Amino acid sequence: MPACASPPGAWTWSRVNDTVMGGRSESALARREDGTLLWEGTVSLANGGGFASVRSDAAAGCAAGCDGVVVVLEAGGREVEVSAQRRDFPVRAGAYYASVPTSAHADTAVFVPWTAFQLRSFGRPVAGPALGDAVGEIDSFGLLIAKKQAGPFAVKIKAFSPAQQPEDARVASSVQPALEEAIRRGVPQFNAGDAAGCAAVYRDALAGLLAGGAFGKRALAAQVARVGIEAAGGASAPADSAWALRRAIDRVLAGA
Repeated sequence: MPACASPPGAWTWSRVNDTVMGGRSESALARREDGTLLWEGTVSLANGGGFASVRSDAAAGCAAGCDGVVVVLEAGGREVEVSAQRRDFPVRAGAYYASVPTSAHADTAVFVPWTAFQLRSFGRPVAGPALGDAVGEIDSFGLLIAKKQAGPFAVKIKAFSPAQQPEDARVASSVQPALEEAIRRGVPQFNAGDAAGCAAVYRDALAGLLAGGAFGKRALAAQVARVGIEAAGGASAPADSAWALRRAIDRVLAGA
């Protein structure tokens, strides 16, 4: 069991909002009796801002031997980014980030592998070592809401812990060829003006993989697929539906 595998409310957290760069976003943290955290506030795009974040003081070395982090969030459909920092590779105004699309009306429980994290500085990807190259050097975790998601938010942090990959977070080898075949079939339909047909191909591929158990229940790829299907269902036009599904497919193929 990792040294920092404890309720998130047991850690020391700090807020880092865009006010450090002149923005006007605000947020607050409250520890709950059950050991969880309630993080809420408002993201503002004023003065070039647009993010709110929290960071923990996870003990250095607590992620050693782990394959990623397990998080359980109630975030009302917001896209929340999980962050990690390495003490041996400090990044100015940045960290390693992995995006987690959350469910609108239910908890989002996912395993986020180290391979899903991207190194960014000032919001832009930068070159550097992979997070998984030295997980024993991780000394901080956090959450970020950005990407111009303006407005009020509330995130209940119910679990957040480094972990080895659970069995129900694995992705079958059949996923990649199935999605590549969907792209091969769907793209010509879209280019020929049949966006609805393309969307149907993409939706059937993702839904079939979910129903067939190719995605483990807590796999980040499964959550990406579920939210992509939900977004496509709420799209106002077939082309928007097709693109929502294609973005989900591309994320899954990229390692979610």
